[in-house]
Amino acid sequence: MAYEPHINIYAIRAFIDNNKISVFQLKVIVICFLIILMDGFDISIVAYLAPVLKQKMALNSESLSYLFVSGVLGLMLGSMILGPLADQIGRKRVLIFSTFVYGVGSILCGASSDFSLLVLFRFITGIGLGGAMPICISLCSEYSPLRYRMLLCTLSWSGFTVGIAIGSVIANWLLQYLSWHWLFYFGGILPLMSIPLIIFSLPESLECLYKRNSSHAVASLKRIIYAINNKANWSNLTNVLHPNNSNERQTVIALFTCGFTAVTILLWLSFFFSLFVFYLLTYWLPIIFEGIYDYNKINYITSMLPLGGTLGAFLLALLIDYRKEAFVILAATYFMAMVFLLIIDNFIYEYYELLFIVFMIGFTLAGAQNGLNLISATLYPAHARATGVSWAMASGRFGSIIGSYAGAWLTTGSKISSLFSNLSLGTLICGIALLMIFMIRRYRRLIIT
Repeated sequence: MAYEPHINIYAIRAFIDNNKISVFQLKVIVICFLIILMDGFDISIVAYLAPVLKQKMALNSESLSYLFVSGVLGLMLGSMILGPLADQIGRKRVLIFSTFVYGVGSILCGASSDFSLLVLFRFITGIGLGGAMPICISLCSEYSPLRYRMLLCTLSWSGFTVGIAIGSVIANWLLQYLSWHWLFYFGGILPLMSIPLIIFSLPESLECLYKRNSSHAVASLKRIIYAINNKANWSNLTNVLHPNNSNERQTVIALFTCGFTAVTILLWLSFFFSLFVFYLLTYWLPIIFEGIYDYNKINYITSMLPLGGTLGAFLLALLIDYRKEAFVILAATYFMAMVFLLIIDNFIYEYYELLFIVFMIGFTLAGAQNGLNLISATLYPAHARATGVSWAMASGRFGSIIGSYAGAWLTTGSKISSLFSNLSLGTLICGIALLMIFMIRRYRRLIIT
């Protein structure tokens, strides 16, 4: 192992953890919130348009499943490819590219009257969305002081569920005056307008600047440090002998070395079933209740899922910050989601009771998923953080692909009567997997001490 004079990245991390939250850091959180909000809106567009597209394009449930699957397939590939690329060439660069891709992709969706082209452009949109979200999580985690990290990252990531919920309001309003094409246009123009904000206001990842160690990167690091605290002592953060560890060049391999294999597999299992259930409900609730309630009521029912998730995310973040046992708390929350999925059949024809139950499913399921997104960034070393988050999310995207397609089968005929009880098994698996991660990590701490 060679040693060389280098920026002390450990001192920089400690500097951020030991300082109060600054206006600069809050700006990072807010920008990521806005990006993720637009992500959530773009992801949810096809769910709110499903009944309309089904009628306008004469689609059946299987055709709708292709549209749903194309988007989440793009999300999965985007997470798998662009996340590791961001660790290599810079998270800001890849975020700009991802935002451009899903903005243009959404506009092309709006311009498509042919269903095959709509499916293709939805896939392209998904690739951009899949790259943007894990990068935003990594940036929020990196720039947040340790004592506020869970709450600040929750604030940023809540943009996802807020964006999904806003989709119902915009869809109900916009479709009164314009065609369905304009919902896609709206979902594409806003991301493209945000690119200058990303370029000029969002900083590059500390880890990426540290890896470059060029004069430009050092100057950028200086500006960031002084923006956080203008009284910082730069000399304490540089010119320190630091091991040039070749292991830090690993990406996906790092997730299966140094004792991370079991944790990685269990984390991927949790993401898979969590997003399997969440996306199946998000995309297929409008179809499930199509013959029971009118279009506006269906959209409000569907919006209860992300609204519950937003509130659940904040309360769970506060509870985790207070109790510190993140994996136990999230496991218990998934078990609660299982209970609500088991009892929802009793309230299908009771509108206001149904709103409450769907809200509570969102509170537990989407709220726990939010926490899972955030704590996944804490499981891996900093040099593989975006890779760890993006591949965990990619496994979740694979679950969402299966869920999106399985919805066509589970929401037809007699199978719909057992739909929610079947989905409860997915949340049960999530809870068990997270408890196992907790026990593995606790056992390792006992061995070390």
